[in-house]
Amino acid sequence: MPPSGRPIQPIAESSIPEAIQSVCAAPNRKQQLELIAQLARHYQNSRDVLAVYNQLSAAKNGHRLAMLFVALMPLPIPTGLLLLASPLLQARDVSVGLRITVAARIITCLPDRAESIGPIVRALTAGLGKTRTLERLIQLQSRVERSTTLDEMVESAEKTTRLKCPKCNDRFSRPALIRHLWHKHQLIFENGTARDPAPKVEEAVQAAVESHDPDAIDHVYAITQQVYAEVEPRQIHQAILARSQMPLEDAESLIQRAAREQSGLCPVCFHVLPPSLPPLPDPLVVSYGRLVGEGYCVEARPRAIAITYADGSTDQLPDPSGRSNSREFAARVGAGFAAVSLGLAAALPSKPLIPTIGVMLLGLGAYTGLLYRERRVPKPDARAVNACWSELVPTIGRSARAIRFLTRLCRASLGQGEPEARSKILWEIVEHSAVLAQKGPAQTQWFATARLLQAHDSARIGKEWINQLLAIWEPFFSGSVTPVYAETIAEILIHSEILSDRDSARLRVQLPALAFDSGFSPSELNLLAEYCPNFSRVLAGNADWFHLLHELWKLKNTQPWEKSCGPAQTIFELTRKGSQIKKVLAYPDTLLIAESPELGDVLIGRRGVTIADCTVADPEANISTEVVKKGATRLNFGSHRIVVEGTISERTLRSLRGWLNFRSDRLMPAISRSASAVRSGRVVSILESALTICPMCQSPSLVQVGGLGRSLQASPATK
Repeated sequence: MPPSGRPIQPIAESSIPEAIQSVCAAPNRKQQLELIAQLARHYQNSRDVLAVYNQLSAAKNGHRLAMLFVALMPLPIPTGLLLLASPLLQARDVSVGLRITVAARIITCLPDRAESIGPIVRALTAGLGKTRTLERLIQLQSRVERSTTLDEMVESAEKTTRLKCPKCNDRFSRPALIRHLWHKHQLIFENGTARDPAPKVEEAVQAAVESHDPDAIDHVYAITQQVYAEVEPRQIHQAILARSQMPLEDAESLIQRAAREQSGLCPVCFHVLPPSLPPLPDPLVVSYGRLVGEGYCVEARPRAIAITYADGSTDQLPDPSGRSNSREFAARVGAGFAAVSLGLAAALPSKPLIPTIGVMLLGLGAYTGLLYRERRVPKPDARAVNACWSELVPTIGRSARAIRFLTRLCRASLGQGEPEARSKILWEIVEHSAVLAQKGPAQTQWFATARLLQAHDSARIGKEWINQLLAIWEPFFSGSVTPVYAETIAEILIHSEILSDRDSARLRVQLPALAFDSGFSPSELNLLAEYCPNFSRVLAGNADWFHLLHELWKLKNTQPWEKSCGPAQTIFELTRKGSQIKKVLAYPDTLLIAESPELGDVLIGRRGVTIADCTVADPEANISTEVVKKGATRLNFGSHRIVVEGTISERTLRSLRGWLNFRSDRLMPAISRSASAVRSGRVVSILESALTICPMCQSPSLVQVGGLGRSLQASPATK
């Protein structure tokens, strides 16, 4: 607003003094530029253009206002204005950038001759040394679309001016100095100064992040490719994502590429990182009596084993176990008797029929007897596995390649071969791998697969399978092994056929019980499951389920339900014994099972109390009986109607009401505590052993293949 307080009049309606006064009284630079631009457009073709220029020059900060008037004047600029503006190119009270802009517009309007452009250049560079003159000419050249004379001046100045390198003090021509600075010192030459390109790139990235302008993002790619030609577009994308709050979908292309490379991404800078929980090697290929992998091949042949080693050498060993089965052996014996009978028939000239028939009958009897006599013969695949354990494993060594081979062999041997034959060497491998398990993920995977094979072999010879599995998990809960150990065991159990649905249902309960026995809280167990995906799949539960199990685990010794509800078996007892697993499979949320003589099994679980596939959760639900016919009673169980033979005692009805109240008052409140999870030093120490440190930003995180790493501080369960 002008000092008078009146609004500024439009330039077209104002006199020249009023227009100049409006320009000088503009409240800010932006509005002042707009007014000068209007003034330049309005008076471009007017006789008064020189008067406007002169009055602007006479005002406060007049040189700057006059030069702005010329800079904002639409082309072509009047000739008189060119003559008046040229002397101001030497004015020190006008910024260099504005003077260069005005000089460029003047040159654009002048003939492309040395006598026309020379005075303008000399006025712009007056008082400057050779180096600064050259830089001023370069800046002027960048703003003039086409001028052969100016180009020649720049070229001549470059040839005669030697610039000093700020790093090594050698002198070069300007083009040579630019190349020298980049190739020798990794610096760029900008506005006469050598500078590190990294801040320039960082400024461009930050500008793109703040503006969200596609052109600014394109500028980041352009400038990065210009100064860092070896940088991949993926890395530029990472830099932009790391500095912005863009949604995760924008990182999808980076995640997919990392998955193809069997890697993950840093959650802070999106740098590609090796996985904290590396992928488990596939089992060796066992098919048609051949075991193949890592350059080795073991082939079961008739009564022999052929071995091809990693270095290409071969060996063939006798194998007594490669004998014929019952049918083949009987056929061979029968063929022998038939050959003898034919020989007798040919050798006896008279009456050969009787001895020939006798030998043939004897051969038929031997064939029949041997055909149905059990002859235990190992399968070719089992022979190949047995031979690998007996011949290769003792001599293979413990190199990185050997450890990978042994890990794959342990996976391939699950359910294959003879457990008794390899028990001693497998025990030695378990002991050896336990010592090496702390040296890296590959050794930990070897230890885990060897332990699992040992447990499965024990189950095959008669020991309880679930108990063997629980013993395997104890080192993980004690913190003596890293999460790689747990993930390896869980992945093998998930992707192999050694764990049935029945065993999975038992393990889903017994594994949390083992964690509780080891001192873990439900929140700690849930935190472990969050960061270990395969382990979480074996647990097959969530925070609510773990808190319910923990509440029941605390009550399993005192059993307070016996007084108000009656006797019942906990899910821990049922899964430990392996009884009534069908009920658990049908209702996986079951916590207690009570037996009623009139109603059968009563299941108490998270969803409610279940009788005959009818579930009620409301403790105020109607529970009553009605006689529907002679010898039959209808139970009103909430909204359900259940008809049973005989009568239902009042004690049974009190027991049902008691179970509904016990579930509502004692078990279900545990779920409300699942939201109050706290950070656990025990769990953090276990997970920290598997953290990957990003070499770019030094951020620790758990990185999975094809995923964004997770920092322990970012977990909602740790807040």
